[in-house]
Amino acid sequence: SGASPVNPATRGDTSIPMLRRSNVLKGGPPGGSSCLTAGVALYVIRRGKRREPALARIDGLIVYPIKSAAGVQVDHSEVTWKGLKHDRSYCIVVPVEESQQGARGEYRVLTQRTAPQMSRLHPSLPNSGGISLIFANADDDLSSSIRVPLQREGERITVAVWGEEARGIDQGDGVAEWLSRHLEVPGARLIKSVDKEEFLRSAPS
Repeated sequence: SGASPVNPATRGDTSIPMLRRSNVLKGGPPGGSSCLTAGVALYVIRRGKRREPALARIDGLIVYPIKSAAGVQVDHSEVTWKGLKHDRSYCIVVPVEESQQGARGEYRVLTQRTAPQMSRLHPSLPNSGGISLIFANADDDLSSSIRVPLQREGERITVAVWGEEARGIDQGDGVAEWLSRHLEVPGARLIKSVDKEEFLRSAPS
């Protein structure tokens, strides 16, 4: 009761590729093997020309010269070992309460969490001469902008940033009074990072 032979004509078109594969696998006519080799080569070439999907795209660069203040959009930026150049190179500090004073110094970093009006503070991109500040929508009786010359020999202030100590150079009484009035935070002072140590969260070791 063996199987009856099947007439290739009754199989339709599906028998043709089956026979070709059989011939190639069994060492059939050279023509079949050449066709398979050429087909594989063409597939590899086409696959190699496919573009890999982009993993990321940069739509814009924003540098934040003062921690927690408004940012500055730039066309290009130098990348340092800590990130974009000038990013968080300044910060605003305020005196801490007597009960919180300790080894970390007498100042803490001011952020938008406790002073949301800092979002209205727009700094320029710093340069070797200093930095300019604009307070958006300031009252008419208050100066809306100030130029802060870079102070390299001011008082050194140590603050805690994300649980670690950072040092900054005080930028003078003039900008301190200006910030205190506009931010409505007594004792606010602007400090500049020391030795290019930006006021950033440290990368995990």
